Amino acid sequence: MKFRKKEKKIIKDDISNKIIETAAIIIQTEGINSINVSKIIKRLGVSNRVFYNRFNNLEEVLEEVYNKIMIKIREKLNPQYDGKQNFFEYVLDLVENSLMLSYELKQQLNLYIFGNDSISQHNYEWYLDRIKKLIEYAKEKDLIKDVDSDVISYTIWCAIRGYNADAVMRFEKDEAIEKMRYSFSLLLGALKK
Repeated sequence: MKFRKKEKKIIKDDISNKIIETAAIIIQTEGINSINVSKIIKRLGVSNRVFYNRFNNLEEVLEEVYNKIMIKIREKLNPQYDGKQNFFEYVLDLVENSLMLSYELKQQLNLYIFGNDSISQHNYEWYLDRIKKLIEYAKEKDLIKDVDSDVISYTIWCAIRGYNADAVMRFEKDEAIEKMRYSFSLLLGALKK
């Protein structure tokens, strides 16, 4: 007869949210390398037991911090094109907004965020779906060449994600935006009919 290990029930409450918020503040003010369970519980004035009744480890807290940041980014990136402005300018603005958010929300978290970005299937699918919808719209309106939407969507996802990851660490925000708009406009130009 095999005995199954009883799964630990994790508490989700206000204290859980405060743990996540505190972790985010520590990361933003002191950097990702400074975060640990001891620092979180000391700031909150709670015990190890309170922490471990809510999370199995620090990685789970960091994952929640990441998820909250991704939600904020998605709320600010609304890729619903309404047809009122130039399509290509609209796409450039979306890419620029993505870069701006990288500077605003990810600078202190970039190693963790970009690492999770690449392995988060949900995030990957969310972005690919939005990019593909824009490509399909442009094809329907005869704005771009007849391209493989799946391949181009993936290429654009990689280009934006990779550029943002590197630019946050390498350039001042204005310089990064200028370089991005220049290079991405060349990519868009290659797609135009």
